[in-house]
Amino acid sequence: MCKSNWKAAAGFHVMAVLSLFFLFSVIIVQGCDTARKTDFKTEFQAILLDNNHVYFGRVERTDKNYLVLSELYYLQPTTSASGSTEVRLVRRGLEPHRPDLSYVNINHIVMIESVAADSDIAKGIQDLKTKPPAPQK
Repeated sequence: MCKSNWKAAAGFHVMAVLSLFFLFSVIIVQGCDTARKTDFKTEFQAILLDNNHVYFGRVERTDKNYLVLSELYYLQPTTSASGSTEVRLVRRGLEPHRPDLSYVNINHIVMIESVAADSDIAKGIQDLKTKPPAPQK
């Protein structure tokens, strides 16, 4: 009788170890999912960084360290001839190196918000899309 109890206990321990191994393997594989598609309800998002810069763009995907953005815009202050400060929306990507994607370190992201389709930012983006781009100097 002792031998059968020992065999049953050994079988239980083997099954427990195999179950734990399987569980840890699943957890590790889930943690290695490096590219995830995000599911925002609007076309564009506002991304606030810890240096107070705000970008507006499409979040393409995220991974462990970066948020990947496309069709990126930002606000640029300008001073008019009268001396007043105005802000204009500028498309990123017209620089001499013509970036098509931007990788933002997630450690510097403070907040991500949706840009409503009827907002001034969304309307400004649509306006910029219909105008031929003027390369920045």
